[in-house]
Amino acid sequence: MPIKKAKQRYHSLGSTILLGILGTGLATLLTFSVVLYKVQTDADEVRLRETAEAVLQPIIGLATRAVNGSNVMKLRGRDAQFLYASSGLKYLAIVGTSKGAPKSAFGKARPPSPVAYTFIGNGVDGEAMKQLAANVQQTLIDEEGWNYVVRRTLPDVTNGGEILAVFSAQSLQGSVWRTVKQVAVVAFVVMGLTLGVGILIGRWISRPIVA
Repeated sequence: MPIKKAKQRYHSLGSTILLGILGTGLATLLTFSVVLYKVQTDADEVRLRETAEAVLQPIIGLATRAVNGSNVMKLRGRDAQFLYASSGLKYLAIVGTSKGAPKSAFGKARPPSPVAYTFIGNGVDGEAMKQLAANVQQTLIDEEGWNYVVRRTLPDVTNGGEILAVFSAQSLQGSVWRTVKQVAVVAFVVMGLTLGVGILIGRWISRPIVA
C-alpha cells in the first residue's frame, strides 16, 4: 500500500509538472503572438507610410503650382491623371487660394481666387470617400474601411492650401492573417515539444518508484 500511494503521488506530481509546462508554453506562445503581431503590423504601417510619402511628393509639387497659379487645368491634364492613377490613389482632394497677380502691361490684376479639384479612382465609391474626408481632420489609418488617409497643408502655397489623399490600407488587414498563420505553425511546434518534454519529465520522475 505505501508503494502504491507513492506511485500515485509521483504520478500526480508528474501530471502537475506536465500541466505547469503546458501552461508555461501556452503563456509563452500568447506573448510571442502579441509581439509578432505588433512587430509585423508596425513594419507594414511604416512601409505604407513611406510609400505614400514618396508617391505624394510629385503630386504636392503639382498641386502647389496649380493652386498658386489658379490653373486647375494642370490638375485635370492627362499627365496629372496618369500620375494619380499610377500612385495608387483612391481619392484626392486639393483646395486652396491662388496667389493672384497685380495689374501689368499684359493684363488686368487678378485677385486671389479659390481653387478646388477632386480625383476619384476607378471603382471607388466617391460618396464614401467624400464622407471619410469630411470626418477625418488628420492623417490616420481608417481600420473600418482599411484606408490610409493623409491630410496636410501645402506649405508653399502663398495664400493657403491643403491636400487630402486616400490610399488603400488592405495590406495592413492582410498582416492579421499572416500573423495567424505564422502563430499557428509555431503553436503546433511549441506545444508539441512542450508536451513531449512534459511527458519525458513525468516519466523520469515516476520511474524510480515504478521500478
